[in-house]
Amino acid sequence: MRYLRSLIIISVVFVVVVVLVDRLIYNDKSQEREISYSAFLHDVDQGKIEAVTISGSTITGTFKGGGPNAQFLTDAPNQSSAIPELVRHGVRYSVRNESRAPWLALIFNLVPFLLLALLLMVIFRLRATQAKRHVLVPEQPLNPIPVGGYVNADGTVAAGGGFTVSHDAPGTFTIDLTRSSPSNTVPVLAATPWGSDGPAAFITVEPQQSAARNARFIVRINDESGLPLDRAFTFLIVSS
Repeated sequence: MRYLRSLIIISVVFVVVVVLVDRLIYNDKSQEREISYSAFLHDVDQGKIEAVTISGSTITGTFKGGGPNAQFLTDAPNQSSAIPELVRHGVRYSVRNESRAPWLALIFNLVPFLLLALLLMVIFRLRATQAKRHVLVPEQPLNPIPVGGYVNADGTVAAGGGFTVSHDAPGTFTIDLTRSSPSNTVPVLAATPWGSDGPAAFITVEPQQSAARNARFIVRINDESGLPLDRAFTFLIVSS
C-alpha cells in the first residue's frame, strides 16, 4: 500500500510538472497568429504593425490596437530586407541573438524526459526495496536436529548419523554433534538402554559444549548399585 501511494504521488507530480513546462514554453507561441511574409510586408506598409522582434529567420510582433489576436509570427526569407521597411514606416524592432535559443529550447524539451527517467528510477528503487524486505535469508545453517542413533556397549555406532561417539571410561560415553545447532535452540538428549539382555541400567545425561561450539552430551550408565556399566543404548536429540 505504501509503495502504491508513493507511485501515485510521483505520477501526479510528474504530470503537473510536464503541464507547467508545456504552459511556460509553448503557451506564448500558441497565442501568436502565423501570417505570410507578404502579408507582413503589406501590414507594415499599411502602418498596422506596432513592434517586431527578429530572431534569425523568424519575426514576431504585435499589431496596433492590441486585442486577443494582436500577436503574430512569420518566417522571413531575408531579414535584412525587412529592416529597411520597418525603419521607413517607423516600426520599432529589435534583433535577438539566436545562438543561445536552440540550446535553451533543447534543455526545456528534455525536461519532461528527464523527469520521466527520474520517475522510473524511483519506481525501480522502490520495487527493489520491497523485494529485499520479502527475501528470507537464513542466519544459521540448516538445523541438523533431530539426530538419533544406536550405540553398542563398546562405543561403536550401530546405526544413525550426524554425530560421533567416544567410549571414555566404563559406563561413560561422549556424544558430539558434527554440525552446530542454531543459537536460538537448546538441544536436548534422551537415552534409554538398548536390548533385553543384561542387568538393569540407569542412564544420566550431562549436556556440555565442545571446543567447536557444537552440542556435546556425556552419557553415564550405571547398574542398580550405582557402579559404571557398559551397556548398549539408543538416543534421540531434539531441540527445545
